[in-house]
Amino acid sequence: MRERLLGQVRARLERFEAGRDPAVVLDPSAVAEVRALLATMPDPAVDLEIAHVAGWLHWTRYLVLEAGEDRQDLDAALALFAPVYQASPDAVPDEVRAFFAKQPSGTADTPGAWHDRGVALLRETLRTGDPAALNDAIDLLQQAGDATPTDHLNRARMLSNLGIALSVRFERTGVLADLAGAIDAGRAAVEATPSDHPDLARMLSNLGGALRTRFERTGARADLDGAIDAVRAAVHATPAGHPDHAGRQSNLGAALQTRFGRTGELADLDAAHTPAGRPARARASRSTQRGRTS
Repeated sequence: MRERLLGQVRARLERFEAGRDPAVVLDPSAVAEVRALLATMPDPAVDLEIAHVAGWLHWTRYLVLEAGEDRQDLDAALALFAPVYQASPDAVPDEVRAFFAKQPSGTADTPGAWHDRGVALLRETLRTGDPAALNDAIDLLQQAGDATPTDHLNRARMLSNLGIALSVRFERTGVLADLAGAIDAGRAAVEATPSDHPDLARMLSNLGGALRTRFERTGARADLDGAIDAVRAAVHATPAGHPDHAGRQSNLGAALQTRFGRTGELADLDAAHTPAGRPARARASRSTQRGRTS
């Protein structure tokens, strides 16, 4: 199976190189082939041949896709090329080699190292406002999440911090794609977090904040509903004596009042004034979508 799939992906890359026809690598079957190839080895880092071929497939897709549509393939290519670069720097594209060469020592070693460096850069940009540091933080956090197995204990934390970084960039640039990415990362983080995990309430609160921000920008009712569900779950997951409990209650009450203003549903108005959702004067303390890193 491995050899057959390797041959298929290699043949596709050779066809692309011969004719430079974007359809060769953009065809949905190209993604299906590389996914099947990666499925034969849970950790491509231990099979550099697979990582190399799969990385090139994603890299060629990145080269031919329109800007804004190419990010996922770029991130996948970087994650796959990272172990290849460590073993043989000349085996990766020149641009990728230059990117890894600029990273501080150790940041290209493991997903955990990428995550830690990404969080450090995120904290730096929150202090200095440096946009380049923020972009580098997002790149590293995306690589860490993509390269981490779905059942890994730290993957939820990586995704949550990626969502925070994307939210920060949205705050600065107003690009909705970053907010959408923050919401996707936040949802994935929540889904990957056990129901009894102490970080679940924070992740739910961050997700709710991002959804409400998008509602305020687009007016989409589904985002407001999702924000209410997430923040309500965050309130329920937060112990009564926790310092964030009152703020999350306030956020829930404010969101319910917003929905009442749109729909006139008295149930939302009643719920907004219950202990689990009182709007109170503390509304001004509403957490922003940037959340807190972990």
